[in-house]
Amino acid sequence: MANIAVWMEVEAHRFDPIATKLIHELLFTSYFDKETDNAIVEENEAKLAKVLDVYEARLAMSKYLAGECFTLADLDHMPALQYIMRTKVKQLIDECPHETDNAIVEENEAKFAKILDVYEAHLATSKYLAGDCFTLADLHHMPALNCMMRTKVKQLLDERPHISAWCKDILARPAWQKVWALHK
Repeated sequence: MANIAVWMEVEAHRFDPIATKLIHELLFTSYFDKETDNAIVEENEAKLAKVLDVYEARLAMSKYLAGECFTLADLDHMPALQYIMRTKVKQLIDECPHETDNAIVEENEAKFAKILDVYEAHLATSKYLAGDCFTLADLHHMPALNCMMRTKVKQLLDERPHISAWCKDILARPAWQKVWALHK
């Protein structure tokens, strides 16, 4: 537990403030017809590179930040990373020398398939996760599903008819389409 708390603090005080400034300058200023402040970008790219060096050293010793299991310490980084990976700052992360471990991918695909089987059984009796109305339970899944639909994991979703229909339904919602259009 202590490792999780430590890495969540690192995220909150070292990673997130830098990532937030970069995301604001590289993505959101254009939405408000403002100019990107390149000085802020350069300053925070340098800071992020130092933070990523610390992460890289840690990840050389363990699979995830807090140890060998994926925890909130890792999950906390995902929203900001999703935005950062759509900017030029992505190169800082791409430079990290980790290759895909296919054994880990296969192991986690098998675990994910079991979870999807539970979802499939539930969605056979209900249009949405929490009943017949779209709720936060469904909304919570939309960003991840949107990404998964562009990977080979899509096959795991498509081969389950109720999950496939649910994905098509929630990802076709007009509000989600507007949000996704902002990401393009």
